[in-house]
Amino acid sequence: MSAILGTVLTLLLVGELTWLDRSERQYMMEQAERSTDQSALALEASLKSIMLAGEGPIAHDWLKRVRQTTDFTDVRIYRRDGTEAFVDNATIDHVDDWLGKKRFAHHDREIKPETLPPSLRKSFIVAAGGTETRVIEDGRLTLLFPIRIEYA
Repeated sequence: MSAILGTVLTLLLVGELTWLDRSERQYMMEQAERSTDQSALALEASLKSIMLAGEGPIAHDWLKRVRQTTDFTDVRIYRRDGTEAFVDNATIDHVDDWLGKKRFAHHDREIKPETLPPSLRKSFIVAAGGTETRVIEDGRLTLLFPIRIEYA
């Protein structure tokens, strides 16, 4: 009888510990997502401030600093076509074309833009349509956060 009772109590304890572990992991993931959301909103606001002030060319340097100072593994801004923005002169050329005049100087050193990883393509299409999207792969949270266009 005591062996059966001991087995039942052990199973209950293991079950409860498993539930607690799962609950704690879920809570930690939710906290990480909230923190990521808040950081993404702050980054979006600062990027918009740079762009709306007409200081787009410094976005390249801003992005380098963000990559060095945040808690993120990586921060990238992609164009709607899935190529990385602010590492080459294409964005500057597009803005100059849109303005109809040469307003901004090119970067001294261009970097070949990265393309979106294939595993994120479907989620990127959703994000490019304006919907924030999360992808969890190998324990990593990737937030695809659309930057909404505003005019000054």
